[in-house]
Amino acid sequence: MLSNIMDKKLNVLIINLKSSLERRKRITEQLDNLNIPYTFLEATEGSSLTNSWIENNVGDRLKGIYFNNEHHLITKNSLACADSHRRAQKIASEFKNGYTLILEDDVELARDFKQKVHNVVDLMHSN
Repeated sequence: MLSNIMDKKLNVLIINLKSSLERRKRITEQLDNLNIPYTFLEATEGSSLTNSWIENNVGDRLKGIYFNNEHHLITKNSLACADSHRRAQKIASEFKNGYTLILEDDVELARDFKQKVHNVVDLMHSN
């Protein structure tokens, strides 16, 4: 039988756009059904990014590519996604008493997800 996932001091963080209510509902159902506690991180909305924000928060190389339209994949949405993950990583780095699992809100969890998480945490904990 699996011990409580919190015995492993696992922080599960879900990146979710405030406007993505269906995705939030779906991941909530999946994790609740597995009795896995979690918290949500409100994702950065691409539409909210201003040129000033990009100027102050994006590295010079990427900023140049964005402002010069050098690559079609560097959009406000991709910059916002990267910012959401950066913020999630910052939260994870501040969680000193265990591990953090960062998930996007559209993930489909395997039936044996809880067992797999336990296996990975046990492996990391043994090293």
